[in-house]
Amino acid sequence: LLLSLLLCALIPFTQAFGPNPSPSPPAWCPQGVARSSADVQSLVNAIKNEPFIDGREKALNQGLAKSSLGFDADDTLKILNLFTFKDERIKALHSIQPFVLGLTASEIISIINSYPFSDDKIEVLNATCSLVLDLLDNKDAIENAFTFTSDKKTALEIMIECQPRSCMYGSVTAKRVIFVVDTSGSMGGTFKQDGKSLTRLNYAQEQLREVINDQLPRMTGRLFNLLQYSTSVTAWQPGLQSCSPSNLQSAVKYVDGWSAAGSTSTYAALQAAYKNSDLEAVYLLSDGMPSDKSQSDILQAVIGWSENGKKPCNTIALVEGGSESGSQKADAMNFMQSLANQTKGVYRGFGP
Repeated sequence: LLLSLLLCALIPFTQAFGPNPSPSPPAWCPQGVARSSADVQSLVNAIKNEPFIDGREKALNQGLAKSSLGFDADDTLKILNLFTFKDERIKALHSIQPFVLGLTASEIISIINSYPFSDDKIEVLNATCSLVLDLLDNKDAIENAFTFTSDKKTALEIMIECQPRSCMYGSVTAKRVIFVVDTSGSMGGTFKQDGKSLTRLNYAQEQLREVINDQLPRMTGRLFNLLQYSTSVTAWQPGLQSCSPSNLQSAVKYVDGWSAAGSTSTYAALQAAYKNSDLEAVYLLSDGMPSDKSQSDILQAVIGWSENGKKPCNTIALVEGGSESGSQKADAMNFMQSLANQTKGVYRGFGP
C-alpha cells in the first residue's frame, strides 16, 4: 500500500518536472557544400594573427569575400569563438550569418551545455538563435537547457523574438532585396521530403512563403520584389515595395499562383532584377542551365550589373530529384556557384 501511495504521488511530479523534452528531428534540409577545412583553417589563422578588434573584423570580412560557399555548424562556432568580447562577437555574427548553412536544436543545446555560467549560456543563445533551422519546433527543449526559472524565461523571450531561419535562403539580411525564381518546366521534377513527394517548385514556394511571412517584416524599412521566370519574366510589382501586411499577403498569393512550364530565361530574369538601381541584393533560385544566353555572357553581364559585387547575386541551386543526369545537375550547380562567386554572393546547393 505504501509503495502504491508513493507511486501515485510521483506521477504528478514526473508529469510536471519529468524528463526534459528531446529535440524533434529537423525537417528535411540537406546542407549544401561547405568550405573546405583548409579554407576554414586559413581564415581562422588570419583572424588569430590580428591582435586588435578592427584587424580581426577586417580579416573575417576579407576571408568571407574569397568564396561563396558557406560554413557548417562546427566551423561557424570555431570562427565565432575567436571573437572574445560581446560587441565584437555580435558584429562577427552579423558578417558571417548569410554564409552559415544552419545549426540544429540538438547542436545549439550541446553548445549551451558546454558553458558553465548562466550569463554565458544566455549570450550564446542570443548570438546564435537566428542560425538554428528548427528553433520554433524545439523551444521547450532549448528552454530546458537552462537551469534557473529566470534564465528559462529570458531564453524563451529570446527565441520568440529571434528571426526564423530559412533552409534555402538562410537569413535574408539585405534591406532592399529581389527574389528571382525559376518556374520552368523542369521545376516540376519531384523528390521525396520527409516521406512525401513534392515538386521542386512546391518546395521553392513553401520556402519563399516562409521568408515573406517570417523574415521580411522583421527589418524596419525593408523593401522587396518578386520575379518569376521561365520562357518570359513576370514581376509581382513594377518596383520595390514595402513590407506592409497587405503587400505581404499579396506577395504570398502571387507565389501560390506559380506553375512549372517553359524554358529557362535566366539572363532576362537577372537583367530585369538589376534594373532596380536601388536594390542591395538578388536571390536567384533555379534548377538548370540558362536557355536564353551562354553561361559566359550571363556571368559577364551580372558582374557589371552587380557593380562588381556591391549588389551580390546570392544563388540557390535546387536540383534534388528530377530527371536530369548527374552531369547535367553538376553543370547547373557549377553555374550557380560561379554566379555567386563572381558577384560576392552566397551559394547554396540542394542536390546530389
